[in-house]
Amino acid sequence: MSTSLKLLIKKYGIFFIFCFVFVISLVIRFQVVSNYNIAFTSDQARDMLEVRHMAVSHTPKLIGPITDILGLYLGPFWYYYNLIPFIISGGNPLSLVYFSIIVFHLVSLLVFIFLSKKDKYLGLLASCLLLLSPVAFLTTRFSFNANAVFYFSSLFPIFIIFKSKLMSFLEGLLCGVVLQLQAAVGILFFPISYFLHLKRDINHRHLIPLSVGFFLTLIPQIAFEISHRFLMTKALFAEFFGNSHFLGSKLSFFEMISNRLMHFISLFSNVSYLPVYIIFVIIIFALLLPKKKSFVAQFLQSNLQFILIFLIFFLIFPYNLKDWYLYGLVPFAIYSFASSLKIISENHKAQIAAILIFCLIIFTSVVSNLNYLKTIKNISSNDPSNLKNMLLTVEKVYEDASGQSFKVYSYIPSVYDYTYQYIFWWYGTQKFGYQPSEISYLPDVPEYIKNNSTYWTKKKKSSPSSTFLIIQHDLAAPDRETAWRDKFEKASVEVINLPWNTSIEKINSFVKLRK
Repeated sequence: MSTSLKLLIKKYGIFFIFCFVFVISLVIRFQVVSNYNIAFTSDQARDMLEVRHMAVSHTPKLIGPITDILGLYLGPFWYYYNLIPFIISGGNPLSLVYFSIIVFHLVSLLVFIFLSKKDKYLGLLASCLLLLSPVAFLTTRFSFNANAVFYFSSLFPIFIIFKSKLMSFLEGLLCGVVLQLQAAVGILFFPISYFLHLKRDINHRHLIPLSVGFFLTLIPQIAFEISHRFLMTKALFAEFFGNSHFLGSKLSFFEMISNRLMHFISLFSNVSYLPVYIIFVIIIFALLLPKKKSFVAQFLQSNLQFILIFLIFFLIFPYNLKDWYLYGLVPFAIYSFASSLKIISENHKAQIAAILIFCLIIFTSVVSNLNYLKTIKNISSNDPSNLKNMLLTVEKVYEDASGQSFKVYSYIPSVYDYTYQYIFWWYGTQKFGYQPSEISYLPDVPEYIKNNSTYWTKKKKSSPSSTFLIIQHDLAAPDRETAWRDKFEKASVEVINLPWNTSIEKINSFVKLRK
């Protein structure tokens, strides 16, 4: 091997490895979600309806998705974020997932670039582990506000490490964005940032841009609160002072300890596809190794301290944790593991072991996700909330209608038919050129989608008109499904049973509600 080639590999080898992992990650993700093989639940559909309202009516939003506490809303960032792919694609839900994948990969590129300025090997390890972690693949398979917390919070250490007034301002914006995406974790980002600035910035020069950046993100919600007589503040106080129970029952002390330990172990299990005990052994080993004070050692400690702060915070929070509450903390576990691998690699006796572990992480991640891709390609999903299945359901209705006018009433376990409302509006209109003459979860119900009539401009009204009942079978509450079906007086019914736990009933003669 020539000397020039050796120098080239030494100079650009790390960049080539990153590019290889970057491209593999991107290709696998695009393949996994292609062909509309994504989840499309009532939550996703409700978000799409809100984004549609913004795009069509040109009306800005002051609040975002509702939280687990009734009356408490997140900020509107999620809607504005999704407005970009919505407009570009004409409302295709798959575009939101593609957009999230692209943004996530841009974030991983920034992590690689900025951390490499401090330590090029740490930059490679951190960015590759970020791209290949199990939670990264999970959170980029469907559009959900809590999923986005994972890749946005990945930027947090960068803004802390690289100090300037601009970076402090962006750090404040980032704290606000995370809070708007997932309040359970985001609530502590700004206080932690503020404390770190107080501790490290002797002249406190960066506190003002940090605070300005954060409070700018709160303006829409503050305006909403004032105009609605502090609705969200009242809802929050009602929940935590015992007047409501939207978060469930409070846990006992021992239940809370058990719950927190389980979730924080799962936090590290999301770092890689390796067994979680290997992750813990490597981190503990890196902490015990004698070492000089270095950026990597400080980076390891700061990330572990960040996780510890949240562990203490969640010991005060008396309710059960949900998996997506912790998505925003996974990057800190990833950075802890990446720092540990880097520290171990500095020991000549353990250098080969560290390289082998890194190669094993890449191998297990790629193989696991290729196997998943092979499975979903060969086996059709039986999930009624799978977007591909819903599109096929809508196609069946249009095919059976044969270009004639029809009405649609849908039963979904979540009651409101947001999913089919959106799909008939977007996909039905786009592919078949017209819309149902009526669509709802029941006839003659009060309006439950704001200004809904303004979107149905291509209704085909003719007589006679067939009626279709789309039923997602409710395995958890079959009596509720039966009660919904019994509301209709029917005659001459044709039934189409679909393999994804959904059926279509075509009523040829008449339909009316029982009194």
